[in-house]
Amino acid sequence: MLNDTIPYITNTYQYMAKMQLILSRTCKALQKSGKNIIGFHVGPKTFFFVTGQQNVQTLFRSSPNIGFEHFFIMVLKNLIGASPEDVYKFERALHQRSRSTSKELSATSTEDGQEDPRKYFEGYHNILTKYLSASPQVSILLAAYQRLLSEQLDQERFPAGNWVNDVSIVDFTKGDIARAIITSILGTKGFEIAPDMMDLFWEYDKVLGTILYGPPRWLFRRVYRTRERYFEAMKSVFQTTTGEFDWSVGSGTDDGKEEVKADKWEPIMGSPFWREFSWWMIDSDFSAQTCAGFAGALLIRTTANTIPMITWGFMYMIRDPALFLAVRQGAAPALLSGGREFDIQKLASIPLLQSIYVEVMRLHVSVNITREVLQPLEVEGGYVLPLGSIIQAPTGMAHYNEDVWGDDEKKHPADEFWAERHVKYVEEEVADETGEVKMEKVALFEMRGRPSDFFPYGGGISVCPGRHLAKQEIILTLAMFATRFDVEFVDWTTLDGPKGKKSDRPPENNPNYLGAAGVPPDRDMKVRLKRLW
Repeated sequence: MLNDTIPYITNTYQYMAKMQLILSRTCKALQKSGKNIIGFHVGPKTFFFVTGQQNVQTLFRSSPNIGFEHFFIMVLKNLIGASPEDVYKFERALHQRSRSTSKELSATSTEDGQEDPRKYFEGYHNILTKYLSASPQVSILLAAYQRLLSEQLDQERFPAGNWVNDVSIVDFTKGDIARAIITSILGTKGFEIAPDMMDLFWEYDKVLGTILYGPPRWLFRRVYRTRERYFEAMKSVFQTTTGEFDWSVGSGTDDGKEEVKADKWEPIMGSPFWREFSWWMIDSDFSAQTCAGFAGALLIRTTANTIPMITWGFMYMIRDPALFLAVRQGAAPALLSGGREFDIQKLASIPLLQSIYVEVMRLHVSVNITREVLQPLEVEGGYVLPLGSIIQAPTGMAHYNEDVWGDDEKKHPADEFWAERHVKYVEEEVADETGEVKMEKVALFEMRGRPSDFFPYGGGISVCPGRHLAKQEIILTLAMFATRFDVEFVDWTTLDGPKGKKSDRPPENNPNYLGAAGVPPDRDMKVRLKRLW
């Protein structure tokens, strides 16, 4: 077990408020012991950090010995702030699942005539899978995002052909780009109802890691008040937009009004994804408090982890002009006729862009893949984990493994960004314009690690359904930025926007976000921008 200076208090506090410290301590203890597992207490709960291929695969397998649903209940109570009545609906669904098989129950009702509680878990999961994993629905979101981001970039503050000074990259990504992502989901009406939604969103993002485990309200009043302010804004957005939207539109009962097809984006309620998610909440008879929490958490889930990756990608590209130019030239063949929009699928298949994407995810995602032990579980080394304990696999332990990610020549250590770490060059026959065949070096994407070495989205049955959307959004944004702008690096600054003070070092992972997924930089980058078109 990890040393606990004050039993049940020191490690608990560090886990909730100083994740960087407890991750560092556990890594050192594991290296010293030569083992792949270490335990510690978080309050009354026993936690185990694990690493190694076999242990990570154990977490990813479907097994009656482990589950993630109870972790979801904790998220529901603390991050979403659901009402007790709505939490009970999900808890009842868990109980129903544990004592019955799907074949024993009808699709809509239980044996006592009540509504089938499985609609809550299954309904939530099915909507996310349908709209964030299925290609046709992802394409709708991406098309809306590309159009909305183009509109953001075409604003007067970025006049074509003129240099704009003192641009904060962090403000640019957390403002213009985040707004385009959220609007592609939610529609334009949301920001009309809650103009301060973006600020409240990022304030709540800062406290997610603290509030997740339900710390005492008396000790963390500011954290809970931050959640309440954000959810109040989301409640106004949800109630107003669902009230104004004509749910009969497209059903044949719209009395001749222009139809809003189910597969189209529209301004009041944005994407088909958001409309169906909203209808699921209404149909489930969730309280206004729960609907606001789900809405706010959904935006966090689809935006707050993507933006840090885009920010890091921009910073790496801008600091390496040759890489910036390579991205611009590499993305050019994916431009459609007219030269203003990308073929997104073609763009996402470009080896260099794929490699950059994997590198920023590998280095800057920090998440603890979590399962609860439902029955005593034996892991690598013969250790048996007791019922009720929590087992976690921190990504950092795998993503920085030198044996996996280091290059053969030892020129690019695993803890450094290398744009071409996952690009392989092979000799292939290529025909030129005259038809003459020549041997040329062709770039291929080839990720160095295995699935058990790289899991920024989790794995197994609980793998993040939004991974396909996130990957294409990140790659698309990097390409749009490189093809539309000339950029000059000015300085690293502290995180105070345009007024940030000059920093004596480049950015590192912000320790306040470790363990909470996408980790933003702890420094800003000041640049000069010139929009080309």
